[in-house]
Amino acid sequence: MRERRRIARSIDEALAEIREHDPALARLLKTAIKTGQFFSYSPGRESEVKWYVGLPSDGARAQRRRPRAH
Repeated sequence: MRERRRIARSIDEALAEIREHDPALARLLKTAIKTGQFFSYSPGRESEVKWYVGLPSDGARAQRRRPRAH
């Protein structure tokens, strides 16, 4: 139980940090992340967020792309 609370608190802290830079994304994530008996991410069918994840092939820093909340 203590570990579950620690993880939920870490998620809340991360969302607060995201909110400082992108309030719309933080709201989207807050509604999509559930921390009840089970942890889950379920953005819903109406979500138009597209995630881009990858590593640069040339070793340079990848151009940072943020998902956009509409």
